[in-house]
Amino acid sequence: HVPKEHRGNWGCACAFPLDSPIPLTRSWCLFEIMSSFNAGDAVNLQIRLPTHQQTAFVQGLKDSYSIALEALLGVKTEESQAFLEADRDNIFRAVEASIGFYKLNSLINDQMRGWFLEQGLKGVQIIEDSSDDASSDLELAHLCANLASMLSSDFGDQAKALALYEKALAIDSKVLEPGHLRFANTYGNMANAYVAQRELDKALEFNKKALDIRLKNLSEDHEDVASSIANIATVYYEKAEYDISLEYFDKALAAYSKNVGSEHPEYATILANSAKAYSEKGDKDQAMKREEKALAIRQQALGEDHSSTAMSYNSLSVLFLTTGQFEKALEYNEKALAIRRRVFGENHPSIAETYNNMASVYQEKDQPDLALEMYDKALAILQNAFGANHPHVASVYNNMAMVFKAKKDYDKAFEYYEKNLAILRKVYGEEHLQMATAYFNLAIFFYSQKQYEAALEHGEKALHIQIATFGEEHLAVANTNNNLAAIYCAMERYDKALSVCEKVLTIRHSLLGDKHPLIVEAYNNTAIACKKMGNYSKAGECYERMLEIQRETLGDDHPNTQKTMRQLEAVNSSCCTLV
Repeated sequence: HVPKEHRGNWGCACAFPLDSPIPLTRSWCLFEIMSSFNAGDAVNLQIRLPTHQQTAFVQGLKDSYSIALEALLGVKTEESQAFLEADRDNIFRAVEASIGFYKLNSLINDQMRGWFLEQGLKGVQIIEDSSDDASSDLELAHLCANLASMLSSDFGDQAKALALYEKALAIDSKVLEPGHLRFANTYGNMANAYVAQRELDKALEFNKKALDIRLKNLSEDHEDVASSIANIATVYYEKAEYDISLEYFDKALAAYSKNVGSEHPEYATILANSAKAYSEKGDKDQAMKREEKALAIRQQALGEDHSSTAMSYNSLSVLFLTTGQFEKALEYNEKALAIRRRVFGENHPSIAETYNNMASVYQEKDQPDLALEMYDKALAILQNAFGANHPHVASVYNNMAMVFKAKKDYDKAFEYYEKNLAILRKVYGEEHLQMATAYFNLAIFFYSQKQYEAALEHGEKALHIQIATFGEEHLAVANTNNNLAAIYCAMERYDKALSVCEKVLTIRHSLLGDKHPLIVEAYNNTAIACKKMGNYSKAGECYERMLEIQRETLGDDHPNTQKTMRQLEAVNSSCCTLV
């Protein structure tokens, strides 16, 4: 323990050249950095740049931003050197006995990323203050766009990122001809920021601007055109407009096929993304075909031991899980795990992802102890890699809570739901979409405990956040309303339940069409509310509509169709009795 009065700052000089900063290659320097991390609050690690190097640094950012960033964030402490080999060996043993190379690299890279961004933003200000006409400086525009990308993807600060993109656009608009391809790149990046903010209509607007420019400058089957089309498809997927999403995915696939061929890894990526849209539509067969095709392409183009191949196995395992093929799901998870171990080692976050997926399978197989064992493994890796207060850690807590709930260990379940909520609140604040998910899960938990007032309170918190994020007409909003209707029924507030059920039905019809399984679910819930209110005639109408859909999509002999027939017969019998 270091007494408060002895606590202080450590400095780490980040020497030039930018593309090879010497302190990041020396074992002793990296050991001192690790010691500062281990000291926790006792030491505040600071990375400093000598004053006389500031101007050169700013110019370096303008000239070689990507080279500098790659060097600064490509730290591999296990490859560092020392004058004496014995010193190097002792330092390496100390690292392995302490936090390990993976976490040390991650911590240093995070520190360097933050410092680099801070210096970059200072650099923008220096250029603006020192230039006679910074508003026409294309290099400044390029730097703003690069820093915006970093703010968006690495720090999640979409508002600041969009402000910098706007600054870049203003400079480019003054210097470049309208319709220049550089505008398309900026519009596409801004669209990604809007997606992250869940401003999906704005994301569509900017992706379409990017596509229009690229179509005017490039051929229809150019790779960048295909990329813009795929980005539009992804936004429609996020909007739960799956049919339109698939139209755009297929256009992107056609363009990629002409440009790079249908056996290219980029083609496989679009194919895999389109499979997710089919899965959400309920067409698991088509989803499976596309995922299997993507896997075959990646195996042929990249080989078996590639992270993208592992990703395909992972996606297929999820599909097998959702279709009840649990042994197949485990088999494909094992394949993904073996590849990721060979490619990344045992302590990489992707290994944790696979353990998490395997836990989900064991959960569905009603093997809760094995599920918890897998979650514990995932948790250890993620805490080591990202720290205790990271959203990935929160996600595992949430999953473990569901297992404890299934084991009827309700105190433990509530404890882990609260752990999840606490981390998300600390990271995102109260109004973030992740908080909506956490509140929704707690609402379901309280409902299962027959604590209906608490369930309603948390469900309404989730709904408030979702409406603020998506608007009223969104599938997530419909799904939350669907659960609120069940809570209202349990509270015997049937008129309110019926009103909410009808709202769910309207939204789902609008977004999913007439034959999706969720439409059947909505009719079923509406029928239940009607029966509770004694409105058997309207309940019968709902069952008739359900039966029509199920006969067309499942056939007369399917158990669900047979069940609906029995429910309709019972309702009609009740109607006759009342008459």
